[in-house]
Amino acid sequence: MRFNERGIRLVFSLLFLFSLSACVVHRAELFYDPEANGVQPKQFTSSLRFGVVDFEDERVIPNRTGMKNMVGWGTYTYTHPHIARHVTRAFVKQYNYLGFHARRLPAPPGFSFENTTGLRELHRTYPDIDVFVLGKIRNYQFQVTHTGFMGKIGAKMIRTQVDIQSFYVDARTGHLLWSGTIRKSDQGKARNHKVHILGGQILESNLQQVILEFADRTTPTLNKSFASAISVTKKGMVAHYANAKTQQEVEPSKFPISPGDGRLMVTSSPSGAKVFVDQVFYGTTPLFLDLPPGIHFLKVRKHGFESQRSKIGIFREKTITWNGHLTEK
Repeated sequence: MRFNERGIRLVFSLLFLFSLSACVVHRAELFYDPEANGVQPKQFTSSLRFGVVDFEDERVIPNRTGMKNMVGWGTYTYTHPHIARHVTRAFVKQYNYLGFHARRLPAPPGFSFENTTGLRELHRTYPDIDVFVLGKIRNYQFQVTHTGFMGKIGAKMIRTQVDIQSFYVDARTGHLLWSGTIRKSDQGKARNHKVHILGGQILESNLQQVILEFADRTTPTLNKSFASAISVTKKGMVAHYANAKTQQEVEPSKFPISPGDGRLMVTSSPSGAKVFVDQVFYGTTPLFLDLPPGIHFLKVRKHGFESQRSKIGIFREKTITWNGHLTEK
């Protein structure tokens, strides 16, 4: 007996649904907090108005089963209503927290951003928006496994995956400004009935890192199209010497360190590398920043060169110098 493709899919769907019937379906706890992981508010100033259109949920397994509210898999199965709406709202919360102007836009009926007619309709519906942010959820889940023999004994481990594809569109012209896919995965050890809480926390942390990276990556491109409409706030930044060629040309002694802060001076060879501190883009080398005391994560990257990452300890009223020699790829 031969099955066609539709029949095979039906059989797999029935088997999957049968396996779920043997599992208890729980409610996943997903509380998105834009302040998590020590992210500082108002890192950017922008005159642009962002409209984040409801993301499309294109996860493979939920599409096959018709259960798009599923967020956990395996022996422990969890659900959360309106995952696409939850991810969209997370983008809006994080963008506003960072200093952008953003709001959620429910997609018009039958809308598809893959055709120009849909984009024109979107612009007519929301004429005050400068940039539409549209996206697809490729993966957004946590899996619970065991470390013991045959998955029956041992500690429970939670593996999370966030995979978002996003498109930034000029609302005036309908032209694509930037598109890309950013993924983040992580894992943690679960504790008995707290599986859904910890899994949700790790998942939300990964989602935040994805959104921050979208904000960092798109800023230079948007500034090219909208005449430097986005800038880093002066909070935390003393000066940025875009034309300086060597460390000797940077004179931080002319500027007193901000009260209660320490100073980080970043140079690189070659200069002109992008500097990210705690996932926030500040400018290109050489530059120096005043930052709160504590551990900060520094990333320096330049096209055609290997990126460098470091943990930097900042001390009150002290200057820390970081000089990186970038290696060509």
